[in-house]
Amino acid sequence: MSKFSKPMKKSIAVILSVLLLLPFMLSGAFAANLIDEALLYPDGIVTEEKYYTVTKGVTEKYVVLNNTSEDNQIKNYIYEVDLKNKDLSIIAGYNKCDGNPSDYGMLTLPEQVNFAEANRGVNVVAAVNGDGYNTRTGEPAGLLIMDGKVLHNSGRDLQNGFFAILNDGTAVIRRHGERTDDVKEAISGMYRLVENGVYLNISDNAVHPRTAVGIKEDGTVVFMVSDGRQSPDSCGMTLQEQAYTMMALGCVDVLSLDGGGSSTFMTQREALSGTVIRNNPCYGFARPIATSLMVCTSAKPTNEFDHIAFSETEYTVYPLDAIAINYVGCDENGFKANLPKGRLVVEDESYGTLKGSIFFAKEKEGTVNLNYVVNGEVIDSVPVTVTNEADSLIDKGVNSLLRIIGNIIEMFKFVIRKINGLLIA
Repeated sequence: MSKFSKPMKKSIAVILSVLLLLPFMLSGAFAANLIDEALLYPDGIVTEEKYYTVTKGVTEKYVVLNNTSEDNQIKNYIYEVDLKNKDLSIIAGYNKCDGNPSDYGMLTLPEQVNFAEANRGVNVVAAVNGDGYNTRTGEPAGLLIMDGKVLHNSGRDLQNGFFAILNDGTAVIRRHGERTDDVKEAISGMYRLVENGVYLNISDNAVHPRTAVGIKEDGTVVFMVSDGRQSPDSCGMTLQEQAYTMMALGCVDVLSLDGGGSSTFMTQREALSGTVIRNNPCYGFARPIATSLMVCTSAKPTNEFDHIAFSETEYTVYPLDAIAINYVGCDENGFKANLPKGRLVVEDESYGTLKGSIFFAKEKEGTVNLNYVVNGEVIDSVPVTVTNEADSLIDKGVNSLLRIIGNIIEMFKFVIRKINGLLIA
């Protein structure tokens, strides 16, 4: 429990909410069963879960882990891709994504996304960093195949592997030396952690920011970035923790990608324009990288209303405080669509009232639904919880300050390594 008094909590929360200027995020508040806690690494527990819709067939998750001593918090950014949706594809990215095998270089993940859309004619909705690389030249460390063309052969030994999209659109993780003649897109990884549901006991207990790709038994592809080097806000993971977290997300095959300062996670959530960085890279900025993996959609806007996307799937507010309820109409693929003319209505006004899109809470604590009503019919709703235990803004403010301090420290380390020519992950 916080040591602040309730009036002071409210004041601090209001100030921090203004300072943080949290972006309009199409999210779901706590949602159960996003990850199987029983399959986590020893002493690992789930402390927070959220979900977001990216587009049809792509779900983003935010999962915060800790241990029972509460001294190992790890923030994880995840998205899952249903490749049964024929509008979706996964491609390998490299530098300017122009298919030139000798065009070695490094660009940030946002820059690679922009070049992929320009040079490959795709619409990228999610992306993560890829394999390791020569930090001076940008030459990939392992296998790189783009659009069926081998741009770089693997230099790794057989204990590692590569992630590939086959010509039929399915995803696989294979060991180096296995066939590539049926591969359309591929990049190597740092370590193969899980094979056929079995952890391979990689002996490396170092703690770092991490990136991984995994495949579920049904063919769903899972990407995860774990923030680190920002303790206590986010401590990072060992390879064992990474493996078991991916298995808790349902993966039966897992490949660890490049981590450290390279770990970067981007998504474009439904009804929002632009693919943006969601995690907090440990240097405080997006580091130039060589390769990446990107999720693309060929779906087009239909302009036909399908559902409402609220900025939060569950809102939390103090008694006698107010909160803005942001929402937008979407088509079935998550593109913005005209919202049918209607209004937001409080299901039980003993909890609060609405003035436009602002909910004014009363003293009564509990949860109430806000219903969007069109011609007397409820077409969508969102819950609001009125409670005095809403310390989330304070927590966000403190964690943001800790993260900024950690980022500054890592930035100085980055500069020193760069000067000394010793830049590593």
